[in-house]
Amino acid sequence: MQRVRYLAGRPLPPSMRAWVLRDQTGPGNIRRYLVRGLLMFLPVYVVCAAIPGPALVRVQICLLLSIPVAYFQLALRDIYRRHLLSSNGIDPDVLKIQRLRKEQHAREEWTRRHPR
Repeated sequence: MQRVRYLAGRPLPPSMRAWVLRDQTGPGNIRRYLVRGLLMFLPVYVVCAAIPGPALVRVQICLLLSIPVAYFQLALRDIYRRHLLSSNGIDPDVLKIQRLRKEQHAREEWTRRHPR
């Protein structure tokens, strides 16, 4: 039940802060975020499947709806992540720190591969 509340944007108990942090910043967070967002449109997909006509048309309608949904999900991902972190009592600046670490690691890797 707590997971459903979390997916709806409700805060979890303070004892689960480490889990929230790992969920929002750990490996696979983009995949989980996209799957959660597209699952909310499952009823719309069911309605599209009930439209009379060829199966190809129904599939195309679902794809036509999925593309903008996925686009806007990716565009608003950081805003949603910051909201979830702050509502669970975690400093949202942890995302900046994580991004800076990744950039630093990429710089170090590049200089290691391409010495001057």
